[in-house]
Amino acid sequence: MNSKLNPHFSVPKQWEELDAILDGTQGTIVVVGSSDSGKTTLTTYVLNRLLKKGILVGIVDADVGQSEIGPPSTISGNVVDSPINCIADIKPLFSYFAGFLSPSLGPMEHLIGTCK
Repeated sequence: MNSKLNPHFSVPKQWEELDAILDGTQGTIVVVGSSDSGKTTLTTYVLNRLLKKGILVGIVDADVGQSEIGPPSTISGNVVDSPINCIADIKPLFSYFAGFLSPSLGPMEHLIGTCK
């Protein structure tokens, strides 16, 4: 994983308010939204903030159409223990071949793959 963070990376001021929510966070955070709405950037920010707090982070990329961690049509993930510049810096530890580029084409298979 890339250990050199982009010093020019900036986030909306409102995202800094997430720190209060992330304090003591345990469990699962799900990020959903429209295409090109900033889900990957938000996820990168939250992941790095949790790592800064000393929390080991597991990530699952279930965006089969625009996968960042694994190849298209797969659900992939890994455990992250050092800061990243982007989700694509994460190499997949596991992948599940869903076989389609949109969850709407196989919602049950997508759910099964995400849970696994």
